[in-house]
Amino acid sequence: IATLEEKINQMSNQLTEQANVCKEIEGKYHTSEAHAIELERKLKNLDSEYCATEVLRNNLKSDHLKVSLYSFT
Repeated sequence: IATLEEKINQMSNQLTEQANVCKEIEGKYHTSEAHAIELERKLKNLDSEYCATEVLRNNLKSDHLKVSLYSFT
């Protein structure tokens, strides 16, 4: 009986350790998920800024060409 009780205690300890590891992994998963969402948000913002900058750059090129053409006429 003592051996069975000892095995039950060992298994109970192992189960508790496994539960703690699972909780830790779950916490890290949620942290990583939140970080990934934040990175996606930043990427979308940077992409929007890039597109706006490209539009401005193209407008400046067009304006520069217009000025160059009017200078020669």
